[in-house]
Amino acid sequence: MTDIVFIEMKFKKENNLDHYFKQIKNKSLLSKQQEIELAKKIENGNKEAKEKFIEHNLRLVIHVAKRYANNGVPLSDLIQEGNIGLIEAVEKFDWRKGYKFSSFAVWYIRKFALRSVQNNSRTVRISISTQEIIIKINKATQNYLSNHDSYPSVKKLSKILDKPVSAIKRAQKARTPETSLDRSSKQKDQEVTLLKTLPNEDSPTPPNKAREMIQKDKLKRLMDSELNSREKEIVKMRYGLEDYSPSTLNEVGEAMDLSGERIRQIQKQAELKIKKGF
Repeated sequence: MTDIVFIEMKFKKENNLDHYFKQIKNKSLLSKQQEIELAKKIENGNKEAKEKFIEHNLRLVIHVAKRYANNGVPLSDLIQEGNIGLIEAVEKFDWRKGYKFSSFAVWYIRKFALRSVQNNSRTVRISISTQEIIIKINKATQNYLSNHDSYPSVKKLSKILDKPVSAIKRAQKARTPETSLDRSSKQKDQEVTLLKTLPNEDSPTPPNKAREMIQKDKLKRLMDSELNSREKEIVKMRYGLEDYSPSTLNEVGEAMDLSGERIRQIQKQAELKIKKGF
């Protein structure tokens, strides 16, 4: 029996969501030691251990799915997609790194739940006025960085551009990063970009596309050669690289059992190593 069939049978066995919730209500989250023991068995091909690991984290999927329930997608669909993300998380979980599985799995569950929302949502067109603000934000950010060691906050950009804070936030939300190199890490009121080496344009020219490919390859090689495993994971989590979604310092800290301040320090060290390589 495949993992997806196993979950679907469990999900469809009940007549409605209320019954499904009751079915898994008593499946509490595993302790860290239980996670390690099951993970070791899973590595040895134990299917029962894998099913148990999945069963005891189905409530986590519901918790994440409910966050996106008001986006036009039925909660049942979000749960189904989230369950697929849970399976992927179980398969990729490395108990040796010392992470809490629940914190690690949230990225995968969220990824599939969001995919469901995006697939069922209509395309949102960015207005010309918002596009103009995005361009101004990019220019203002670059100018600010040339004279400061940090990125401008939303309030600072609002003052520089003489635009309402709401307009700045709306433009930042509408702006979709082109590549992982230009992906932003998630902070309270500040957008942080990993590298400033690429132009942030809506439609890069072919030469810029080629340059992006070279830079992305170089970044990957630098991360593999210059960063230790913990630094790499933190950079991936903060900037949403590979399978992760951009996360706050506290979210990463929770996953790694470290304080948000310690994560910030490690992230800064990693960024310096990467930038020296460029």
